[in-house]
Amino acid sequence: MAHLGPRCVTPVASDTTFTNTLRRVFVRDYVQVPRLYPDAVNAESIRRFTSLLADASRDASPRTSVPTCGDWTLDDLLWHLTEVQDFWTFVIATRPNPPKDYEQPERTSGRRLIAGLRHAATGLAEALDNAGADEPAWSWADEQTVGFTIRRQTHEALIHCIDGFLALNLSLPRVSAELVADGIDEIVHVMLQPNTDDTDDDPKTFGTITIHATDTHDRWTINMGEGDCTIAGAALHLNLWLWGRGRTWPLTISGAAEQADLLRAEIASKTH
Repeated sequence: MAHLGPRCVTPVASDTTFTNTLRRVFVRDYVQVPRLYPDAVNAESIRRFTSLLADASRDASPRTSVPTCGDWTLDDLLWHLTEVQDFWTFVIATRPNPPKDYEQPERTSGRRLIAGLRHAATGLAEALDNAGADEPAWSWADEQTVGFTIRRQTHEALIHCIDGFLALNLSLPRVSAELVADGIDEIVHVMLQPNTDDTDDDPKTFGTITIHATDTHDRWTINMGEGDCTIAGAALHLNLWLWGRGRTWPLTISGAAEQADLLRAEIASKTH
């Protein structure tokens, strides 16, 4: 998976409109993307959401279907998160070098897979705990910092924990509104970065999509498509809808509703 592009954002207080055309921030000789809610993304959250997924999966059939992840089974989901966390542990341990010497672990199943997932989460969290967020570290994005990994892997653990809970018909885990609002911010300012050949487009020629998190009072505006549209709801429901996760969430869409479908399609094209 590759996500390349220049879009970053400067932090401002909540109840403020964020756009996807703000300047990047340079720290030392590398780009750093400030977090919307920096205290909400941390190694402890990676541990927590991974542990919740492992606990929920302990007595479930490994062949349980995970509808939010295509044709994956529960074992596929657990293995994916295991190898992702193992990979980023290597990235942080060998920072700032690129992971050209990384060797993928051997896949396991059942109880051994769950134990391996717990081990991977512990290793990643410990590696992040022992590193400064502003230290240089490889990533697939413009931002090459440890902080990028902290943020991305917090949201990775959260969304796959939710995948597992939805597959097992469990009530969703407790998640702070600030964390899922930061996840929306990451989608807008990291995942929805423009392709290189799109950077000369004039945003004034496009419609405007506004995303409004009603519980945190944050707003984001995106220039794309034709016509104007506002998508409003709780930050958790917006986050899950943007990621294409689960049931129909209670959102209010006003204006050019087809813009909402266009946004979801664009996110899907950038994250697969």
